[in-house]
Amino acid sequence: MSIRLMIAPNNFPYTHGWGVYPQLTTELGKRRRSAKTMLGFIDGTPGVKPSDWRYSALILEGAFKSVAGESSRDWFTLCNHLGQPSRALAHEIFEHLQTLKELDPRSSDAGRIFRMLEDLALPDMLQYFRETTSAEDPRPVDIREGWCHVLWSHETPDRLLVGAVHGTPTEVVSVLDRSPGARHGVLAAWYVEDPDWAASQIARTFEKSRPARPDAASGGGRDCRHQAAH
Repeated sequence: MSIRLMIAPNNFPYTHGWGVYPQLTTELGKRRRSAKTMLGFIDGTPGVKPSDWRYSALILEGAFKSVAGESSRDWFTLCNHLGQPSRALAHEIFEHLQTLKELDPRSSDAGRIFRMLEDLALPDMLQYFRETTSAEDPRPVDIREGWCHVLWSHETPDRLLVGAVHGTPTEVVSVLDRSPGARHGVLAAWYVEDPDWAASQIARTFEKSRPARPDAASGGGRDCRHQAAH
């Protein structure tokens, strides 16, 4: 997490918080084309060139590396468009893609990695990515509810906001950003099945809790948030 605090974007307007920036048009275009190429290669679509395949593997490798490391301005946005893979899953896919791009796509080693990527649901993630980022008729992004999160704002760089909600981190950010000039971002986030239990553990760790405003978490329940200096 420290790298995300130490290397703040230079000469960049803080129109959003860390992790929740929209994808840059150029990056989105490369990711969409690469997802289409990789899906075509996995499905055996004729005419996919090895050079295109390697470039696509490189682009997708970078995308999953971003999610695994929570290390780019759009990492949580990208994560949601990929179907919210965990950091561990994103890292595993990143490592396979890193190896894959160095292999002959027709080799037995490449075939073995492709099978592992299919078992990890990479084709489903890429298809979901293309559907939710379509310019013509985008599929709505479905974010699961129930998260722990670490939020951060450029306005208060010495403070972290740690919490657990029944809703989603983006909902919490939208509530916090109602204050003039506020731009909160997501440094880290984990999906949890029991936000109430997670909130109790956070309260035990930080020894104080503050109920959030009623609209900070969807679906009711408790929103436990703590400010901690880093």
